[in-house]
Amino acid sequence: MMTTVLKWLVLLVLAAIVGTFSVILLKGLLTMFG
Repeated sequence: MMTTVLKWLVLLVLAAIVGTFSVILLKGLLTMFG
């Protein structure tokens, strides 16, 4: 039970990190080409 919860927590953290990085990259590209 605990292992599945930990897996979901890790997936959520990774998703949040990837989301923030993608937003930062998109903002950087927009400022470069904008």
